[in-house]
Parts: sequence; C-alpha cells; structure tokens
Amino acid sequence: MTIGSLLNGNLVRATLPVLTALYLAACSSEPRIDQLIAMEASRITAADAANGCTSSETTKPTVSLLLVGNSLMNDVQSMLEQLLTCGGYSSDIATSNPGGYRLEQHLTNEKTNNLIAEGYQLTLIQAHSNGIKNHRKPYRVLNELKNKIEAAGSTMGFYQTWAFQNRDIRITENILSRYEFIANELGAPIIHIGRAWDYFHISNKESPPFELFKDYAHATVQGKSLIAYTLYAYITNESPINLSSLSLSEQEANQLQTIAWATYKAIR
Repeated sequence: MTIGSLLNGNLVRATLPVLTALYLAACSSEPRIDQLIAMEASRITAADAANGCTSSETTKPTVSLLLVGNSLMNDVQSMLEQLLTCGGYSSDIATSNPGGYRLEQHLTNEKTNNLIAEGYQLTLIQAHSNGIKNHRKPYRVLNELKNKIEAAGSTMGFYQTWAFQNRDIRITENILSRYEFIANELGAPIIHIGRAWDYFHISNKESPPFELFKDYAHATVQGKSLIAYTLYAYITNESPINLSSLSLSEQEANQLQTIAWATYKAIR
C-alpha cells in the first residue's frame, strides 16, 4: 500500500475492527490491542526485514505529506525523509508545528493555511494528547480543518499521539481510543503512533532499555525514531526493519522498527 492506496480508505476501514476490539476487551476475553501487537511481533521473521537501503536508481511514488500539529512533531519530518530515501521513495513533506499549538489555532495560522492550500496528498493533524478528548460533535474545529484540506485536494488524517509520562492505563486508553473514535466518525485515516508508543511501555514496564520521553511529554531521539518508523510503515505498507537506524544503535533501532511494523500489521 503506497500513500495513494492508504488514501483510498484502507486505514479508514481498519478503524472499525480496532473500535470493536476496544469495546470487546472491556467485557470479554477478546485480546486487547497491545496483545494483538505482541502476537504480530512474535510472528515477525527475517522475511519481514528490508534488504537495507535500496539503490538510488529505484523509483517509487513520491510521498506528498503535510504535518500539522505542535512540538510533538519536532524533527519527525527529517527522520521520515531519511527513511523514505532509504526505502527508495522521493518525498515532498512540510510541517507546521508551533510549540504548544492547539488545532483551533491552526485555523488562523498563516503558515498552516498557506501549506494546506498547496494541496499535499495527505495532511496529518495532531492534537494535544489530552486535548483530543475536548473535540466533540459537531467537531467544529476538525470539520473546518477537514473542509480546508479537502478543498485543496488533500485528505485529512490523524497523527495519533501518546499519553504523557505520568500515564495511567485508563487515561491512556481514553486518549488512544478517542483518536480512533473520532477518525472513524470523520472517515479519516489514522496513524497509530500512540499505540506503538503504548506497546513499548507495556512490553518494557519491568526494565525499559531506554526512554521514549525526554520530559513529561516530548520525545527523545528514540521516541522520535519510533514515530518515524511507524509513519513509514503506515504510509508505504513496507517494513521499516533493517532500514536506517536514524543514529540509534542497531539493537535500539531493531526493537523500535519491530514495534512499528507489528503495530501496523495488528491495526491496519
């Protein structure tokens, strides 16, 4: 699935099984989403790995992407561009992410509106982690952004964030499922970054090998790398395993690449 097929609704259709799993997990023995990711991670073999960076002569579709959010998107563009180049893709990516911004502020931000008007194929929007819960029907802000984005010939999708460091399992699930519910309500694709982030913490709760958090909310280089690997998997339908380490050690990169790919395979 290239970025073109992503926009043809594959991620939108995938949201309903995700919501079903969430509701069933609360009242039955149906596997939780972290358990689904764990099952996919256990099934990963050498066949899931890329063969390193491709030849510069390889031609694949151009990834046309706009990122709209705040500092939770810091440095993600450059990391994703590195991965796409390694994977043989050209890219046309832009970011508008003033620190502390909420989505309603982007409605009147000149840079954001100018970039939206350029008509990138996919525009991913990112709300404050807790702030996503404030968006309720009729979703005025989200629909205004969606209308602007679609008027420019683009498709709006969601860049799912994570719960902050003083995380509680109920708060975390509330945030992640709220992103998924709203994406389904608006018929929008969603990149499950928050699910990948949550799975790292669940699977390493006894002794994390490194930190994803630089402070209470923002990402370390490992956290940013996990975001980029997850974006790559969802946008290209290709495994990030064995692509660029993005300055991490080989072991760190492999662990995060595996989580990103397992997340995509579990919730696509």
